[in-house]
Amino acid sequence: MPQDGKWKEKILHNFGKGKDGIEPLSGLIFDAAGNLYGTTSEGGAIDCGPYYAGTAFELKPEADGEWSETRLESFCENNPGGGGPGTGGLIFGASGKLYGLNYAGGTYDGGTAFDFKP
Repeated sequence: MPQDGKWKEKILHNFGKGKDGIEPLSGLIFDAAGNLYGTTSEGGAIDCGPYYAGTAFELKPEADGEWSETRLESFCENNPGGGGPGTGGLIFGASGKLYGLNYAGGTYDGGTAFDFKP
């Protein structure tokens, strides 16, 4: 906590410019290096039309105090991987993979569980 007892907000990333996704509803998690990971419930690099979309992203602290965003994945409900990451967010497994859920799409259009590795 700051010495004066007051917190000061700093924006780390503004979503919605380009293909980084919009509507980040999930919580964030840190890795051991101090990078943040999360999901957005819409947007991304795939044009999904009326279908649920979304992204998984990484925010990395830079030496100048700013943060850079990297899109790890773009989701789309009408693709086999599903779309619409929900509010549950991501978790790290023991192997270092990231795991998450999409609430739409997949083989039976009931959502998917997914993982990625670095």
